[in-house]
Amino acid sequence: MDPDGLAEAYPADVNALMANSAAYAQIVGVTGRTPLMVAAAEGHVEACRCLLDLGADPERLDSAGRRAVDYAKNGLYGGNGQIVRLLV
Repeated sequence: MDPDGLAEAYPADVNALMANSAAYAQIVGVTGRTPLMVAAAEGHVEACRCLLDLGADPERLDSAGRRAVDYAKNGLYGGNGQIVRLLV
């Protein structure tokens, strides 16, 4: 379950959604999670690249003090080294 509702707003074609909206990269949910954190947790490498290109802050902390790289390391699918390298 995604308490911020970001996953539901995350379509399969994330590039089409974000193509004209850098503001999307700056959205923060009620728990402080960002689209970059969600993409990192779910292992979406290209979405992470796109969000970073749009200005997403990889150093931003959520309400528990986690960064996107922490989500990538402990992702839903056991972590993603490619995303970790992208975020550090």
